[in-house]
Amino acid sequence: MGLGHIGHIGHIAPERSDRRDGAWLRIRVLGGVSVDGAPGPSRASHRRLLAILLLGDGRCVPADSLVERFWPGPAPRTARAAIHTHVSALRRLVPAGLIVTEHDGYRVETSGVVVDRDDFVERTRHAHAAARSRRWVQAGEQADTALALWSGDPYAELADDDFATAEITRLQELRLQALELRAESLLHQDRARETIAELEWATRTFPLRESLSSLLALARQETGSHAEALRSLRCTELALKELGLEPSPALRDLERQILTHRRALDRRTAADNAAPLRSA
Repeated sequence: MGLGHIGHIGHIAPERSDRRDGAWLRIRVLGGVSVDGAPGPSRASHRRLLAILLLGDGRCVPADSLVERFWPGPAPRTARAAIHTHVSALRRLVPAGLIVTEHDGYRVETSGVVVDRDDFVERTRHAHAAARSRRWVQAGEQADTALALWSGDPYAELADDDFATAEITRLQELRLQALELRAESLLHQDRARETIAELEWATRTFPLRESLSSLLALARQETGSHAEALRSLRCTELALKELGLEPSPALRDLERQILTHRRALDRRTAADNAAPLRSA
């Protein structure tokens, strides 16, 4: 599943306690599923099973749900026995106690375990909070830390599965928010030139996302490239109109500011008129 155009998702997972202190195990899902300090599952089927269990976020996944999710097509007649066999094999490849039998299913033990997904969400939340308080250096540092955790598409083993779409989309949206927060941080530190290349890539990848093109326009304006700043906005306007959509009033207002050579980046309000921060 490619990233595609992702609409606004303002919800971030509820606050949870920081589990890094005393953690005995770290697991990665941002990219291929892997477990630190263990050989990890090498077979695609075992990685898929672990990804499905991790998607449960510590909750029990009933055996019937595992059967339904493990086989993209019709499950074999011996599916429940096969799931038991796969779980037994997976347990030999990961630290003892990680896969727990519960009721009529299985879950991943979360006590003492840190999943990179949770660190990523937490760091993005901190970046949002710092930006809302206009603490731009801290916002950039937190966004940098969050983005450094991103080594590939989340739950890559489940990219084509409908049951994983909502969580994958949520994490992809948060990645874009972290990227935007990093760009805003650099803009407010008079370091606009440092964010242009990344924003150029992002706007090519997500041409309909107004917040990205607005930030690119602001960065180009800050470096004196007014014509390029206008081109950033008009490319997005054209992409929207091809789909029968109209640019937002905020995008139009930013375009007018650049046309009249008014400085669009307000030190007090950030780029709120053009690329508002999402609330956590």
